[in-house]
Amino acid sequence: MHGKHGFWIGLGLGLFFSLGFLTATAMAPTAEAQRNRQRWEYRTINHGWDQARWANEAGQQGWRFVGFEYGNAHKLLFERPL
Repeated sequence: MHGKHGFWIGLGLGLFFSLGFLTATAMAPTAEAQRNRQRWEYRTINHGWDQARWANEAGQQGWRFVGFEYGNAHKLLFERPL
């Protein structure tokens, strides 16, 4: 008789936890970044010695400075949304 009770208790617990898992996954919010993924384009500028002029021109066109190429201080890296 003890074996039948153990089976039903195990089955009930399994169903209870499965239902809880399914409910939690269905109700979990989707992150905003996953719904509206921003796409970017990138640009490198080999500016020589006039960094400010190139950075200002790129900024006026919507480009954002993100860094420079490692080992080459004359190459600036920019990004902007597509």
